Amino acid sequence: MSDSLQVTFWGVRGSIPVPGSSTVKYGGNTPCVSVTTDDSCIILDAGSGIREMAVYLQKNKKTYKNYNILFSHFHHDHLLGFQFFYPLFTEGATINIYAPTLESKYNVREILELQLKRVFFPVKLHEIKSKINYYDFKPGDSLTIDDFKVKTVLLNHPNYAAGYAISRKGKKIVYLTDTEMVNRIFSKQTDYETTTIRDLNHKLNSYADKLIDISYNADVLIFDSQYTEEEYESRQGWGHSTFSDAMFVASRAEVKKLYFFHYDPFHSDEFLDNHFKYLKEEYSYYFDNIDIRMAKERVVVKVK
Repeated sequence: MSDSLQVTFWGVRGSIPVPGSSTVKYGGNTPCVSVTTDDSCIILDAGSGIREMAVYLQKNKKTYKNYNILFSHFHHDHLLGFQFFYPLFTEGATINIYAPTLESKYNVREILELQLKRVFFPVKLHEIKSKINYYDFKPGDSLTIDDFKVKTVLLNHPNYAAGYAISRKGKKIVYLTDTEMVNRIFSKQTDYETTTIRDLNHKLNSYADKLIDISYNADVLIFDSQYTEEEYESRQGWGHSTFSDAMFVASRAEVKKLYFFHYDPFHSDEFLDNHFKYLKEEYSYYFDNIDIRMAKERVVVKVK
């Protein structure tokens, strides 16, 4: 069995799929990233990109004993491709689904049953041929999935989300999407009449430290980069980070590679190219010390 991990980006867009000529280079599908070995498979989120993965598997006649799907949360851009993942409809396939128990009255099975109600989709969950196992967890829990060790962390997002650090034989992949630096979202979640600036600064430092800690010395960090700093000013509390936030965490965590991820649907290929050029000039220190790249659909990263 090979010791290497393979990371494949199947969807890198946030909010809503945006197919078309202006998104050909980076892709228009919503989040889905696979982390695989020869025999094991973890799938991070089931946005529209998961269909691209399914097409690839079917075309190449590639199968896995277990398909392990880890949801960061259930906002629609991370869920809308789930029912188009063909192994779901393959008799004998095993689908293991992991999702955080957050501020919802539903567990993971109940949420997916809602997604597959007749009013939304013609096939109900109980009619699917594969074997599906459901695993709820609390962010902060550690999981063992096949031969992977997985640490989880609570992310700061409306209704919250979970981030993942996936390790195997000394290699580490970290997936932190749909997160906002904590002081920037507290305006909607904190009672300022009973919270001091010192309290807020403590919470910011504590939250940043958690992201840095789980990312520390990662081979690959995939981080929410939905907004520029200028855009963020009018989007505070929406639960997303900036490109510079991603570089700050990556630098403090001493990661080897950083991939910007979860692009805003209004960011065209031309916009992203120009902004990446600007970042290289404006934040040269980060680029001198970290291998920083833009995530693109179908790009494969081999971690040896």
